[in-house]
This record gives sequence, C-alpha cells and structure tokens, in this order.
Amino acid sequence: MATVKERAAAAVIGCLCADAAAQPIHWIYNLGKLEAILSALEYPEFRFPSANPYYRIDTGKNTCYGDQTRAVLESLVRSKGLDVKDFATTQYQYFGPTSEYENKANAAFVQKSGLQKNFPIHGAWRDQVMKDFLVKYTAGEEETGSDKGTDMHAIIQVVPIVALYAGQPEMLERVVEAVSVTMTADEAIVHSLVAARILEYFILNGGDGNALDDVVKQLKDPNRTYPHSLDRAVVGFLEQVKRKLSVPHLQAATKVFKNN
Repeated sequence: MATVKERAAAAVIGCLCADAAAQPIHWIYNLGKLEAILSALEYPEFRFPSANPYYRIDTGKNTCYGDQTRAVLESLVRSKGLDVKDFATTQYQYFGPTSEYENKANAAFVQKSGLQKNFPIHGAWRDQVMKDFLVKYTAGEEETGSDKGTDMHAIIQVVPIVALYAGQPEMLERVVEAVSVTMTADEAIVHSLVAARILEYFILNGGDGNALDDVVKQLKDPNRTYPHSLDRAVVGFLEQVKRKLSVPHLQAATKVFKNN
C-alpha cells in the first residue's frame, strides 16, 4: 500500500475485520482453554461456533468495540468530519434502547470479576463504559463520558479519527474530543493519544519499524502537540515495550506485562 489514503483505508478495514474475526474467542481469560481451542484450529479467525464465555452473537458480527468504531465512522462520513453531537447521537442509536444491545440479560449484568452463572448471554454485550454513557446521555448531561472506564474503547475508536485526520495539526485534539464522548478518565485519554500517534506514524510512513522511537521522541519534546500529565509514564512504558520486543508474545503478555 503505497499511498497514505490506502494505508488510512486499510487501518479502518483491518480494525473492523480483526474485531469481527476475534469476536467468537473474545474474553477467554483461561489461557488453558484458549490454547486448547486454538490448537484444534488451523485458522482461528471467525470461529464457528462461538466459544465466547460471556456473550454469543453470530460469527462475523462485531463486538461492542467494533460497533463503536462503526458509529464513529458513520458519523464522520455523514458530518464530513468530527461533529461531537452527531457522534454522541449515533452512538446512542447503536447502543441505546432501540438497538440490539437492549436485552434483559445485558441490563441485569453487574460488573464483578469472573463468569456469572447465567453466562454466556445470548445477545450483544453492552459493557460498563457504554452503560455509563447511556445514563449520562439520556439525562442530558453535557459531559457524557465515563470517568472510570479505561479499556479498549479508548484505543479502537481512534482508528477512523486518525485515518481521517492523519498529518493534520488538529488530529490529537479531534481524538480527545471523540474519546471524551465515551470516556474522560486521564488514563483513557492518554492511552488514546499514544495509540493515535502510533497509528498516525504508520499511516503517514508505512511499516519501517521506527514507530515507537518516533512516538517516544514526540512525547519527550517539551513543545509537543497536546501534552498530557501522564506522558512521562507512557514514555517509560513504551521504552519497556521496546526492550521486550524479542520476547515471545505470550510470555511478554503474561509474565512481563501481567496480562494488561
């Protein structure tokens, strides 16, 4: 993919396809069970039937994370850029009371560790971040983002934003505006900013292997665009990642970074 536009399009398509491909084995935290499932498959993508221990939907459909990415993308296209109010409305339509995410099992879910006796539910999974958003949006609050959620919603929804605004000076500002519709916790915001910087590098430059070095350099620059109070902590983490690049993924994920 030789052009910036091609790489931007590939980022969005790849994001949505990968999310759907992984959905049937999403959230399998028991590594022994996951290994047993994967070892029985030549190709783990789009597994049928689903082995998801929390929710079951048709293979090929997106998770709640992928659906949020679709909501961002739909709003960007319709508004010809980021319109925060339109995005919030679109997200409400995707996840609200008239959507497939409205079901009794999902509404009864109380967040706590481990599987519950009524799992998996048979329907789409509306997670706590989305529940927090819906409560605030319905109440007409100006700030609709969850102040507690710090999960992958902070990462995956930036993909269409970066694809559209890569190379433009307002890119990081647009990322924060979009993410804040759903999440406002500092950890979530700084994660979205570093993810946006990394993805922007690949869209603009291709895969030359220098993305982490470039982003670390950006974050150390006292005159950087959109500085954040947690940037120094992010630099330390990225430098740790760089030191562990030769470690096999499973070992790095479970031993070095403790499944985070």
